[in-house]
Amino acid sequence: MATCGFEFVGMVDGSATTPIIRDLPLDAASGGVSQGALCVIDPSTGCVEEVANDDVLLVTGVIMESIPAGSVVDGVTTVPVAIVTKGQIWRCSCNGVMNDVFIGIQALDLASPTQISATKTTGGSLILYDNSNLDTGGNTIAQVLFANCTF
Repeated sequence: MATCGFEFVGMVDGSATTPIIRDLPLDAASGGVSQGALCVIDPSTGCVEEVANDDVLLVTGVIMESIPAGSVVDGVTTVPVAIVTKGQIWRCSCNGVMNDVFIGIQALDLASPTQISATKTTGGSLILYDNSNLDTGGNTIAQVLFANCTF
């Protein structure tokens, strides 16, 4: 079975720490958000939005609940976000099989806000921790850390 976007696995040091969940405001202009999507705070609005699919450089957190575009009131509607910090391991399905990508590579990128690219290994900031499992569709389930976090 494919993952539902990004899912928390644990801490790289083995501790039992879990992500802090914060309710953060949404910007109506960015539309709705999907559960499991990576997000970032827009510095011009202070609201969270899903990250772009290409060259992910900074991550604030993972959206914990889907909210459709039509129900977002600018700066008023909030969404629960699991805050991403260094040392956290997250798993997510890829859009294919990840071949010839080595553990510790810090350039993985996204195919979508809820899926890791199996082939784009430059320009991003996701660090590969493990890629030894496949989902039921035969795609790699990658475990990653984030090199650049807001918090």
